[in-house]
Amino acid sequence: MKKISILCASVLVGLSAFAQANVVKEAQDAQKKGKYFDEVVSIITPAFTNPETAQDVQVYMIPGKAGFATYDKMYELNALGQLPANGEKIRAAALLGGYDYLMKALPLDSMPDAKGKVKTKHSKDIITTIGGHYNDFNIAAVDFWNLQDWGNAYRCWDIYCTLPDDPRFAKAIPMLQPDSVISELMYNRSLAAYQMGDYEKSLKSFIDAKNKGYSKKILYDYAISTAVQAKDDAAMIALCEEAIPMFDDNAGYIGTLINYYLDKEDYNNALSTIDKAIAGNPGVSQYYVIKGIVVERQNGDPKADFQKAVELDPANSQALYNLGRTIFNEAVRYNDDAPTDEQAYMKVKAEKVDPTMREAMKYLEQAWDADNDNTDALKLLETGYYILGDNEKMQSAKKRQI
Repeated sequence: MKKISILCASVLVGLSAFAQANVVKEAQDAQKKGKYFDEVVSIITPAFTNPETAQDVQVYMIPGKAGFATYDKMYELNALGQLPANGEKIRAAALLGGYDYLMKALPLDSMPDAKGKVKTKHSKDIITTIGGHYNDFNIAAVDFWNLQDWGNAYRCWDIYCTLPDDPRFAKAIPMLQPDSVISELMYNRSLAAYQMGDYEKSLKSFIDAKNKGYSKKILYDYAISTAVQAKDDAAMIALCEEAIPMFDDNAGYIGTLINYYLDKEDYNNALSTIDKAIAGNPGVSQYYVIKGIVVERQNGDPKADFQKAVELDPANSQALYNLGRTIFNEAVRYNDDAPTDEQAYMKVKAEKVDPTMREAMKYLEQAWDADNDNTDALKLLETGYYILGDNEKMQSAKKRQI
């Protein structure tokens, strides 16, 4: 009975190996006949997990070569204006899939034989095929980007940016790109990772692009925002500090840095940061707006800083609003501290409350004129005109909020 069982088992193993060999041959025939990548992969898939074939280099060479052949066919059809429906997706997926299979085949081609010797048979072909299609990975990345397939767009740009650093492929690439080109595509790679929601990967890629020479302001804008999303405080601070002296339009970086310090109640660093910016360029109105906010958070009087901001730029809506708000609060304090005796109260109202409130209204109206989205200014205007007893202007402020 045991002999029969062992015999049956041997027959089954033999049949299994024969079946897998047929699968590989069928897939190879399909690849040689120019069948598209997906069809070849479908045929050979059982061989990926079968112990008899899973480590066979040919099992991965076949779909790998089919992938690049399908890409080349789609590229040719596109040049003739005959690209089929969904052709961009077919060609991009074939290129990336072909790359993945050939990269699996490459180390298997260098496995030592029973005598411990390494005899490569396909490595040169693999390296030549991938290297020869180097520029196509950028095309595929754009295809994936347009399809909103952020993950594969990232992968293709990553291959494009890193393949020249692999000594196996450097000589096979037709023409190496300058750092200026690589840095731009590293930037694109960063955006793809950002769209994926992988902020850590995106931030690393932004920094790679920056270190490669991409120094446009938009990179810092995105990289700082990404650092905030990734909760990487050290990177955010470093990027802000690097960007501040590089760009004239740097108030956003200063504001981001100061907001961070204010959230941490680190007022010394907040004040030091804005004072350094003012010392470097004392004519920037927004710097004084920011300083006023820092001083106010320290329970100081920000009025002089907001006045300086308005003096430097009379159209700065934030400066106008904050100065108006500060004076408004001053008028309210006069009103709240006034005597309860009616005659005495009316004297304080006439001499302090009303003149101060009218001055506040002037700046708040100007703030609204400069920025019609500033509903906070309208709320203060409504309250201020109520205190002044000006019903018509109070109603006007109320209507503008609707």
